[in-house]
Formats: sequence, C-alpha cells, structure tokens
Amino acid sequence: MARAPLASDIAAMAQRAREAWPAVPMAERWLEKVLSESTLEPGGPGDVEGYVLAQACLAGERTALEAFERRLLPEVAVALGRLGATRDEVSEVGQRVRIELFAPGAGRRSRLVHFSGRGSLKGWLRAVAAQEYGHLKRREHPRAALDELADAVLADGTAPDLKRARAECRAAFRAALEEAVAALPVRERTALRLNALEGMSIDQLARIYRTHRSTAARWVARAREAIEAQVREGLAARLKLQDLEVDSLVRLVRDELPGSLGRMLKKE
Repeated sequence: MARAPLASDIAAMAQRAREAWPAVPMAERWLEKVLSESTLEPGGPGDVEGYVLAQACLAGERTALEAFERRLLPEVAVALGRLGATRDEVSEVGQRVRIELFAPGAGRRSRLVHFSGRGSLKGWLRAVAAQEYGHLKRREHPRAALDELADAVLADGTAPDLKRARAECRAAFRAALEEAVAALPVRERTALRLNALEGMSIDQLARIYRTHRSTAARWVARAREAIEAQVREGLAARLKLQDLEVDSLVRLVRDELPGSLGRMLKKE
C-alpha cells in the first residue's frame, strides 16, 4: 500500500509544479490540498506537473487554461495526424475536445476530472482526442428523423400536389438537407450543432471560440441561412417545383429545422 505523502514530499511535488508552470499562480495551501488528496506517489512516475495544471484548469484559473491551450492542445493535432485525420477533422475534433475539457455544459463535468496524474497528461489528452475522432468517424445521419420530417412536410394541406410523390420528395429532401449541412465550413457546422443540439448559448459559444458574441451569433445565423437557401435550391432542382411550391415547403422546414438539425448532427 502506498504511504501517505509527507509534508516534505508535498513540498517537493509543489516545487516541481511551480517550476513547470511559473506563470500560473499557485497558493501554497491550495497546492497542499490538491497534492494531498491525489493518488500520486512521492517519487513515483506520475505526472505531477500535468496533474496540478489540470486541477488549476478545473478551478477556472485563467493562466492555467492559457497554458493548457498553448502547451498541450497541439497534442490533439499530433494524435489525429497519426490516425490520418483530415485538416477539417482535426479542426472539428479540436473544438470538441476544448468543449469536453473547458465547457462541458449544464449537468456535465469536465473530462479533466478523470485525469489522475498516474500517466502523462499529454498521453491522456491524445487518448481523448483519438476517442473523439472515433466518435466523429462513426457519426451517421439519422435517416428516420429525416423521414419523419419529410412526412410532416408532405402531410401539410398547402402542398397537395406533392402527396402523390411522397417517396421522391422524401429522398430529395434528405439529399438536399445532407448536402446543405456538409457544405458548411467546419467552424460554422460545429457552432450550429452546439447551439441546436446541446443548447449552448451564443455567449457560451463566444467563450469557447474566444471571439465576440456578435461574431458567434453571425456564425449560427449564417449557417441556418445557408442551409435554408441550399435546401430551397435542392428541392426546386430535384422536384422541379415552382417558387410558390418551394416557399410553402421551406416555411414548414423552417419551423422544424432546429430539432431536425440537432438530430442530424448528433454524434452516436
């Protein structure tokens, strides 16, 4: 059984952490508490420096978050590069990892709470990135949800001529919506998913992306407008609809779009 750390052990580990992160303020009593409650063994192979930085991030220390962003988040790209991820995939997974670590949302805890310090923080972060990349690659379009939306659209009395072409319209609607979402820039697609699926506010998006809230609001609005415009064009081209018929269909789509996009963008 590992012995409890002595005061001298804690002092030595605390000094290592201070030397590793000189820009991060670390109160002596806070460090003592963090290290005494950890499972790190004095003189053992654990990552004391990484563990203390993770705890400072969990405490909301701004300089710790900045240090993590600068020194450790590049490991995400390293890990994904070894897995053959594309540039867009690296960007999307990087944002997903930031959210999981720094802004997990209401009722959820940062994944940093699971880092014990027994292994290296870099290695742990690479594993998190690989896991998120696996989720991304397994993502599937929820066909049933799109079928339900198409059925709801076709059942509306304002478009009776479309009812005889239910199957054709369903396929056209699905294809147009999928193409519209896929055509979005990665940043706007991710921001839209966070807003539509996870209920993240514009202020929260702005903090995640470190930008002004008006910029984050523009991303979401621009993504929705682009989807609506492309769905309109796709339906008109595939179904040979007139403008008034497309208008009727798009009005119904607009009401259902937030929930449908959330289901479509949801990761399995």
